[in-house]
Amino acid sequence: MVKHQSQRNIARAMVALWGQVVDAYPEDAYAAAAMLIYRHVHDEPWGNQEKLTLWFQALGGDTYFTDGGINWTAVVNYLITDVACDTCPIGQLPRHPLRSDLSQGQGGPLGMPCRVGQEAPSASLTELGRSGQASRCIHGLAPNDGFDVRVPWDWGQHPGVVSEGGDYRAKSYDDLLAAWQAQAAQELAEDEAVAEADGQSDDEPSGDGPPAEAPAPTTKGQTQSETGGTT
Repeated sequence: MVKHQSQRNIARAMVALWGQVVDAYPEDAYAAAAMLIYRHVHDEPWGNQEKLTLWFQALGGDTYFTDGGINWTAVVNYLITDVACDTCPIGQLPRHPLRSDLSQGQGGPLGMPCRVGQEAPSASLTELGRSGQASRCIHGLAPNDGFDVRVPWDWGQHPGVVSEGGDYRAKSYDDLLAAWQAQAAQELAEDEAVAEADGQSDDEPSGDGPPAEAPAPTTKGQTQSETGGTT
């Protein structure tokens, strides 16, 4: 069972990796599988970071496991090839980034490059670094995937959003687009309200002008008519 699209894509990657290793090094593949089963880390590793790391450490070699961690750029580019930015429905949303957006501000293969203004060039394996850009991301949908996209919590009341499994989700592209448009309209209204408030504060007098002149004190030589009193 997978809870969201990124887990589905990680499961895809692990199936593809297993196939590569079995084809190239069958004895090593089955030895690694026996070790993973013995350590009880074979069950749904896509949902557990420790299990996932051990899988890629055992099977990933220098390509998919480098510097003590999973090389997600290589994983995303070469093990989930069913997914592509050009065909992913998330990539069809208007590119204008929102303050509260699907990416939560994260780009790269573990974020959403299309939602943070990043290009997604294809790259050769030798050009890939652990933090490099990707032509797809771990959240992307393949053409035959059921549509199920998690959205931020503050989108929860927008049209097209449903609550399911402790998250807010859109179940179709039309629903996702409607929710995006509602969030964009909300943020625009907030910006206009701030601009209007700033304009009003600029128009108000500041109270910092020069003080009024104080009346000059009377002198000893002034007459009664000048001072309105006696000397």
